[in-house]
Amino acid sequence: MKNEKFYPIENTMDKKVLGLLKSGTHWLYAGDRLIAKDLAIFGWAEGSSSLNGRAVTPVFLIYMTGEVIKIDLGFKIHIKEIENYNQYLWEKFQIIPRIIVGEQREHIINAFARQFQELKENLGLNEKELVQTILQNPEKYRNMYMERLPDHIKKWCETNQTWSWFSSK
Repeated sequence: MKNEKFYPIENTMDKKVLGLLKSGTHWLYAGDRLIAKDLAIFGWAEGSSSLNGRAVTPVFLIYMTGEVIKIDLGFKIHIKEIENYNQYLWEKFQIIPRIIVGEQREHIINAFARQFQELKENLGLNEKELVQTILQNPEKYRNMYMERLPDHIKKWCETNQTWSWFSSK
């Protein structure tokens, strides 16, 4: 991460959102947190509401480790900006949105955790060493993890659907 430079996300999102979301070569910056793009397979911003008027938009990511990262942006993003953010994650980084995950979120998380554990055992590495190994060759490991996904997700990714598919749902 030493020489990583961060740039504002160029999209149609509100300027308030753009000021807090930045992208580097291997990392995203959101809500005062760094996100390892090379570890993330799934990611999305999600709408929220609050009875006390303090609704904030969380961003979720599912890493190859099976870990679910939740980032509180500290403010609410309107639905159109949420769609734009999710579109950005897919189009720029092939981070798959929640709409494709559907009801299989827990299944996928467990499958990723099992895959990570198997890799640790097979390669004789601890967690930190395996993460470093993955980050050195993320495409190799991403492909390995993609093989573990349910068929409908693999098919969707392989056909490289355009974002307009989401807008029609």
